[in-house]
Amino acid sequence: DEYQPGEIVQISGKIKNIYYFDSVNLSIQTPDISQVNCIEVTCDIGSYSQKLRTNEGIEGSTFSLNYKLGNDASAIGKYKITVDTYFANSEKLFFVTEESSIVKTIPTETPEYIVAKKIIEKFNRISDSNISIVLDDKQTQDSDLVPRVIQGSLFTSARGEESMVNIQVSTSDGTCIIGQNVSCMVSESTRKPGEIYEIVTIDDINYNVRYTGSDVRLEKFSILPESSGTQIDIKDWNVQVIKDDQPTRFYYKISYVNLE
Repeated sequence: DEYQPGEIVQISGKIKNIYYFDSVNLSIQTPDISQVNCIEVTCDIGSYSQKLRTNEGIEGSTFSLNYKLGNDASAIGKYKITVDTYFANSEKLFFVTEESSIVKTIPTETPEYIVAKKIIEKFNRISDSNISIVLDDKQTQDSDLVPRVIQGSLFTSARGEESMVNIQVSTSDGTCIIGQNVSCMVSESTRKPGEIYEIVTIDDINYNVRYTGSDVRLEKFSILPESSGTQIDIKDWNVQVIKDDQPTRFYYKISYVNLE
């Protein structure tokens, strides 16, 4: 239920217990209805709806569709798929997020070099209890990159003690953004029906904060500005691993992008 811009969403369904020979009506509600996405190959969705033929199978009638996501920032957000039949309809949500583990470069017209549009710095297997994350602008040849996304994950091999080993993420002035303390802005999983982020305001800027919650073996978070054309202005972050003597490994990565 999560994708990156430019990917293909494979949609399929099955009508159980009966043979259904009529077409089904499939519609997709996108984050920005003013932008036109299209179905792969045919590219004639236009109004974000499509009649799909059903195929007779052993267990019932089936239907499928490949939906091509846009490559730009307008593709990011929540999508709702609705499939309507004579008997009933069904809905399914999926999300397109900006988070990515892929380093992308786009060639310029000059063949001697490439201009980086996005780079990702990764830091792995940190066993310390206190980690300082410093965000600096990056300069490459003909390209200025600014911090856009922070992603972190904490792994513990101490089975049964997951709830006793947790992350706390704070800004340099001590403001707790993610943690188990009641004063923290986000203290539980942000995944709720129809949502994967929680919006918090830090220094008058809205951020999408994503958090798995504390009682998991792999505790993860991500922080990125809500506005697609905004960088992370806070340069210094503190991550504290709250634990006793349990073995842990902390991983984090920072995505730098060219916002021009």
